[in-house]
Amino acid sequence: MAAQSPPYQEPAPHEIAAYAHSIWESEGRPEGREISHWFQAKAHLIAARKLEAGMIKAHGKKAPTGGTERNRAGNDGRKQQPRSTSGKKQEQTLTQTAG
Repeated sequence: MAAQSPPYQEPAPHEIAAYAHSIWESEGRPEGREISHWFQAKAHLIAARKLEAGMIKAHGKKAPTGGTERNRAGNDGRKQQPRSTSGKKQEQTLTQTAG
């Protein structure tokens, strides 16, 4: 019999704060990024706990329903090439970068 996954539990504010602090330190302690680090930490902790609880699948696993790369790309499975822009727009871009 397989081991049962732990139930999902929302991360506590002190856990988010500790993880946000480690992100802040790993990025060289930049000023003014507190909110960004908080939300980044919260999202990471939630995703990790949902993964542990079996609520989501890890990257590289088969998608649960449709929407695979092959389906999005078309019938032959090749990725679609981006559409080219008009010659005038390309010319403006070249002029701006050269000038």
